[in-house]
Formats: sequence, structure tokens, C-alpha cells
Amino acid sequence: FFFFFSPAVMTSKLTPAQLLHHARVITDGLFARECTAARKVLVNGDRNKECIDTLRQLCVFLMLNPRLLKLPPELVEQIWSVMSEPQQGPPRLRLLCGLALALICPSELVRVSSFEPPVERRQIPIILSAVLAQGDRYSMLTQHLPTIVKWAAGVESEADVRLSALSFLSHVNLLYPEFLEASHVSNVNNTLLDLLMHASTAAAINPFGRQMFSSPTKQQAVLLELDGTKSRDFFTIFNIARFYSADQVMNMYAFSLLYQWLLLNYTGQEKAGVELPANFKEGVVEHCLRLVEQALCMPAEEKAYQAMAPLDRVCVQAGVVEAVRIVDVLCTRDHSLTPRVFSALNRHVGRPGVQPHLQLALLKFAVAHNDDVVLDIEPLVAAFFGKVLRARFHDSLLAMETITMCLKYAPKLHKSKVFTVYFPNLLKLLAWSPKALCRDYLRLLPALVGANTYMEMFHSIIDLPCLAAALEVSILGPEKHLHISTSPIAGALFNYILRDEGGLGGTIDRLSDLHAMLQAMSESSRVLAAAMIAPSLLDDLLSIVLLQADYACAHALIVVMMDRVQKLFNIPSYCREIRMVLSKYFLLYFEKYPKLIFDISHELSDFASNARHATGGNEQFYEHVIWAIGEYASSKWDARCTAAVLVQFHVVLEEILFEINVDLNTDDIDLKRHWTKDVKIPRLVCIILVALAKLATHCQDLLPRVRLALTKAAKQYSENKVLPAAWRTPIVERAMQLINTLKQPSVASAVLASCAPRPKTRNHGATHADPTSVHAVVDSYNLVNAEHR
Repeated sequence: FFFFFSPAVMTSKLTPAQLLHHARVITDGLFARECTAARKVLVNGDRNKECIDTLRQLCVFLMLNPRLLKLPPELVEQIWSVMSEPQQGPPRLRLLCGLALALICPSELVRVSSFEPPVERRQIPIILSAVLAQGDRYSMLTQHLPTIVKWAAGVESEADVRLSALSFLSHVNLLYPEFLEASHVSNVNNTLLDLLMHASTAAAINPFGRQMFSSPTKQQAVLLELDGTKSRDFFTIFNIARFYSADQVMNMYAFSLLYQWLLLNYTGQEKAGVELPANFKEGVVEHCLRLVEQALCMPAEEKAYQAMAPLDRVCVQAGVVEAVRIVDVLCTRDHSLTPRVFSALNRHVGRPGVQPHLQLALLKFAVAHNDDVVLDIEPLVAAFFGKVLRARFHDSLLAMETITMCLKYAPKLHKSKVFTVYFPNLLKLLAWSPKALCRDYLRLLPALVGANTYMEMFHSIIDLPCLAAALEVSILGPEKHLHISTSPIAGALFNYILRDEGGLGGTIDRLSDLHAMLQAMSESSRVLAAAMIAPSLLDDLLSIVLLQADYACAHALIVVMMDRVQKLFNIPSYCREIRMVLSKYFLLYFEKYPKLIFDISHELSDFASNARHATGGNEQFYEHVIWAIGEYASSKWDARCTAAVLVQFHVVLEEILFEINVDLNTDDIDLKRHWTKDVKIPRLVCIILVALAKLATHCQDLLPRVRLALTKAAKQYSENKVLPAAWRTPIVERAMQLINTLKQPSVASAVLASCAPRPKTRNHGATHADPTSVHAVVDSYNLVNAEHR
């Protein structure tokens, strides 16, 4: 749209915003009037600003309103004549005509039958855009491809036509590859090789200077290398001249489209009869290695390198990256080329000032072809994943390329330290660009989770918002955030969260200090985005550990869950979703490993004995802990669950049951509000009651004590005036139901006892309860109702 709305073109009475709005809401009648006006100005022959403005508006209408992709035949004919015939107007007008025809294609009105006169040769590049948009409808591609291939080879074609022909063939190869025959591909290969290897080795003469008294030969200047010396070999994009000839420009263009041409023709499903010629491979490799050699001619000293213009340094590095990509494709096809290519590329490793993208390209090549060359890639891995990512985590393009490379070469990178040591730096990429990288990172996560990394990854994912906040502070500097302390303790905390290498195995003890220090950053958009994706990553991580890890990993992880559920960065939505994920997998881990109930019995008792763990948003996780105790504390799941263990759990649950009631009757208004606001009291108390009743069915010695506790709970909660009647009623009813059920131990065992996991092949008919149990439950409910009456 820059061309449409540039000051030089924008002479219409409509502003750009008005024109865009008008284009989206224009009716068929108004559009017909615009077409009539456009045809009128074209027929008049005045190629002035009014004509250009009218065509420009017509193109905007076609671009923004898909239902208007039709023009009257008379207007199409007039546009075609203006675009193709000589002396029909300025280049800008012809470009607009070509765009209008390309926008309405495919259309039966646009048929290019010949490029012969009256078609002007200079307008062929514009006409080819319409041919490409039309595709092979009406056999236009099939008819014109042989001619265009000849133009690309330089047969009877000017420089601009040849350039457009090559561009056209490149787009056809991308959009309509089925129409390129083996002969076409072979001819283009020969053309590209000729352009790469045989461009003129002398600089072009000044096209703006006068040559009245001197011959062109004397005015020609020599080509220079990057170090300022005279060119020592054939021309490449790194040769320096004040003016470039047409064949040198074609050389640059041929190099720019070479990678895509090779990628489309020689890395996927190949066309029948299309092979990579040996002379083509040798020529392309020679050209790329010449570029590498030229780049090595740049000053190696740090000061001299920095003295170069920044744009020059970037362009040289980008050219070498493109050369590495090209030889990578060729070495994938022909492994015999790898030693020669790698020997040349290896000279760039360790040079001062090597740009990150070039380091990544060299690393990709080394990883991809490590099997062909005996090579230790650890120095390259350490240099890139350690030093480069530490400094350039904010480079979004580099981050995307890095994650893509890790996904592509994950099996080979498993042999290195990328996933076991440098995953903190990979997490920095995600924390800085969470929305852009989340989907790819979820695919990469299984490669990052291993026996030595799962625990640290667990903590790192939960602390992802903290990492995003710390990265922002590190970029902007602590002086921009006066709330950030500069004490040694703060520095140590920052060193922890911004560490480059893993191996810590866990987390630090002062997470609360870290969270408090970064709390002021919790409203940053980047921090909020990181907090948004952290639950999904945590869900995938816990799922991977659940499915692939052994019991020891699950045992260690579930203990840490009970600790981290209370230590989260204070973003309400983030805390809520993280706790939901932890609650979900707490039960899934117990379902897979019921013997956890004995191995972590002390940790469960310590967690459950503190009723405050049920407040502050932890209610669901706390309820799951209580439910797991009642469900799995049984010798049926683990023979080590003796009566002593069950008595210990009973004491804890009984204390909680009455502690909640005491807290509700306290004079401490804040404590009382904390319970009634954050916790669903009836649900929590009923879960505790059921857990106590289940313990009684698992251990007959507990039966009298549990019945007594339930009776006392029913009485105390019924007398509790703090709870509304709607809350007291379900608690009292549940307690009475359980009391009556426990009066019949055999029935209670059938109703309340833990159920063994059902095979997944069982159908719904096999899940019905035993009729005796159903009648026992009905009788218990009837008894409760009778007592209330």
C-alpha cells in the first residue's frame, strides 16, 4: 500500500482511511460507475494524475473487496492495451494496469496469446505477473513456458526481461511445480550456473557520466575484494564496485534464488528425470566456498572489524549464511562433498565478530553432517547455546530459528549437552517471546524432559513469569526499576533465575524473596503472556513424566508439588490455573502409584495437618490430598499400610475437622473472613467426613473412634452460628448418613471401600453397583430422614 498512499500518488480527494472504508462498503452500482470512469479516462488518452488516481482507486477496490473481482470486458481490453502497447503512458500507470489484471485473475477475459508486437518488450515483466496469476487456465503456462525458459537463458532477451523470466520460473516452481518438466529444470540449472560462474570481472562504467573523449575500456574500474584488494577470481555478491553491469546484477539475483530452487527440486519428491548434474554441484559449491573465502578476508582484528560499517558486516554475514544453507542442501544430496565444505566453513569458527545467525548456520551444518565428518560439536554447542543465547535471547528471528533447529535435529542433539545443560537458555527464548514460541516449545518439551532435568524443568516452568520479569529488568537495567534491590542477595537471586546452565536439580529456598522483588513487574504484558502459557507447559511436562518416568521420579515430583502449590508468583489467573494442573496430576500420580500413600505418609500428614493450606486458593489441591488419604490408605493398595499408619492419618483428619469449626467460631474477624471467603466450607468438611469414614472401613479398630468423631462433628457444626443454614445442612446430613452406614460394617465396606482400578475394556454394564449395596444405601438414607422427622 505504500505505493498507493505515498504523497507523490495521493492526489485524490479521499484520504487513505476514507478510501479504505469506501472500498470495503462499495455497492455494485457504485463500482460499475468507477469502472466506467476508469475506462473513460483511459480512452481519452490523457495519462495524467487523474488517470493514475482513478486506476489506483480501482486497484484498491479490487484488493479489499473480493466480491468485486470482475471488470467489464471493454475495460479489461483497454487496460491490456495500455499495459502492453508502446507509448501508452508512464511506467507507474502500466504497473497499475498490470496489478489490476493480476487481481481479477483467473479470468477468461485475460488471455495472453503472444508476446509478439504490438506487445512492447519492455512491458513483458508486467505482463508475466498476470500470466502467473492466471496459472494454467486456458493452457497459458503450458503455451508460454518454453519461451520464458529461453528468455531466462538469455536467448533474444534484454536484461530486465531475463531477470523477470527467472523470477517467473522461480514462482512457477513454488506455485505450479507440476508444469515444470525435467528439460525446463535442466535448462534453468545451466542458466543459474552460467550466471554464477561467468559474470564479468570488471566493474561497469558510470552510466551517468559522459564518455566524449575517453574509451569505455579506460573508464572501467576493477572489482575489489572485501579487504580492498583487486578481485582475484570470478565475480560474487561480495565483490565491491561503484557500478555493476547487467550480468553482475543477474549473478546476484541467481544467487538469491538458488537456495529455494534447490530446496524445491532436490529435497522433496523429485520430478521424473530430474537429477542434480555433477558440473552444477561442483560449480555451486565452488561459488559458495569462494564466498566463504572472501568473508575470511575481512579484518580479523576486533578493532578493525568494528570499524567496518554495521550494514556491511550484516550483509557479509547474511551472504555467508545463505552460502551455508546452499551447501547444506548439496551435501545432503552428495555426502562426498561434506569434508571439503566443512574444512572451509570450520575456518569461521572462533573468529571475532561472527554474527549469531552465522554461528547458528555453522552449528546446523555441523549437526546435520556430523556422521560424515568425525567432529566434536560440543565447542560449537557451548559457544552458541551458552554465550550467544545468553546475550541474544531477545532476537526473535534467532529464537525461532534456534527452536526450529532443535526440533529438526532433536535425535542428534540428544547426544550433546543442549537439552541436559543449556535448557535454561532455551527457556529464556520462550520467556521473552511466549506467544510466538509456545506451540513449537510444546513440541520440543519431550526432548527437554529427562531423568536428570525433569525436576529442574518443573521448577523452571512454574517460575516462567519470574524469568520473563527478570529478563525485562536485565534488558532495561535495574536503574529503570527502582523497586529492584541492588543488595548481594538480590544479585544472587537474579543469577539463579537468569542462569545459563542447568544442573541445579531443584530450586532455591528464597523463592518468596524472589517473587516479592519481581512483583512490581507482574502487570507487564510479557510477564502476563508467560503466565498464560505456563499452565499448558506444566500440563505437558507432568503428563510426560507420568507416562514415561519411573516410580522414583513420580515419588520425588509429587512431594515437590505439595511444596510449590504454595509458592507461586502472585498473578491470580496464573495461580489458579497452575493449581488446577497440580491438583489434576496429584490424583493421576496416586492412581498410577497407590503405594505413594505409605512412602510419603509423613509429607501428606504434615501438609494435611495445617488447615491453612486449604485457604489462599489451595482448596482444590488440599481437598485432593484429603481424598487421596481416605481412598488409598489401605492395606489393599500397600501391605505396609498397617493399623498404626491409618491411626496416624485418622488423628490428622480428626484434628482438621474440629480445627475448622474452631476457626469459624473465633473472634478473629480476619481469620473468619478468610475461611468463609476463600473456601467452600461444606464441600471441604464433607470430603474430610468421607475420608474418615473410609479409614474406618479400612481398619475396624478405628470404627468406634470415627463414629464418635462424626457424631461430635454433626453436633458442633449444627450449632455453629457463623455458617448459614444452607451450609450447615449438607454437613450435618452427610455426617448422619455416614454414621448410619458405619452401623453396618459389612455394608460400609461395600459402599465406602476403595475400588480397584477398572480395566479400560470394561463396558458400562459391568460398572453397576451390587444390588445389596444399593439397598443398604437407600435404607441408610431412609433412616436419616426418619431421625430428622
